[in-house]
Amino acid sequence: MKRALLLLLLPLALAACSPDLSPEAAREAAYEAEAAGDVRAALRYYKAAAEGGDLGAMQTLAEAYERGHHRARGPVTRDGEDASRYMAIVALPGQARFWRGRYERERDERAFGGDPGVLLSVAQDLDRRGSTPAERDSARAIRQRLLDAKHTPAMVGEALRTMQDDSLRAFALLEEATDLGSAQACLLQRVLVHAREGYEHVMAQQRAGIEPTTIPASMEARHIDEIEACPNIPTDRDDMGAQVVIRQLRERGTPEARTRLDSLRILGVFERHPHLDPATLS
Repeated sequence: MKRALLLLLLPLALAACSPDLSPEAAREAAYEAEAAGDVRAALRYYKAAAEGGDLGAMQTLAEAYERGHHRARGPVTRDGEDASRYMAIVALPGQARFWRGRYERERDERAFGGDPGVLLSVAQDLDRRGSTPAERDSARAIRQRLLDAKHTPAMVGEALRTMQDDSLRAFALLEEATDLGSAQACLLQRVLVHAREGYEHVMAQQRAGIEPTTIPASMEARHIDEIEACPNIPTDRDDMGAQVVIRQLRERGTPEARTRLDSLRILGVFERHPHLDPATLS
């Protein structure tokens, strides 16, 4: 009886604690709370976003309450490491079921309406570990439908899925998605190419009998220019583009990092891209 009553009261309690923010603003506030390590505030803002119809926020809440922790996603470092953090939470009885049910109902309704972003989410859910052959077939059919429609997030996802087995097709998809204006595709393409160039630089040093070092500042400056040339990169996102590289160098604070920043300044990087100047980068 108490459990049933809690489930009935839960939506009212969530609505009462939700800040009066747009879903977009609430999600940004959640990211800021994550960065500050305040998991309670982060979940509160995710709930506000979910109440405003943000499907991703609903899924985030469902997964957090099911697992008993919230994954605060961070940018991938220049070394390829995931900077995500796992923050323990307290889940009340019924919260996981409430948000999972709400997410799936909203997802299915939007999918039947033909929303491409939601269809991609459905394909990802169907293709999860342990799915049946029929579910995987459905996921493939949905992905192909989205690819035929030139849905750029689906093109990026397909490139990631096929990169190891068919890199030529994967890069062709990223190139096409970039031409269609996808910042995500462009950034991924640049990162992969730059990683390969860095690897080739190290291997060339080894073949010459030289102790491998990091890539030259001139190469890194060119990489930054190429990343900044990607279309539609939000200038206010600190987890995208070359801002990640510059911020990591600044936060590292070692003599080598400071020397690299000085070299990039001499090479005109911060003159060409003033928003990257470590002196003003937030």
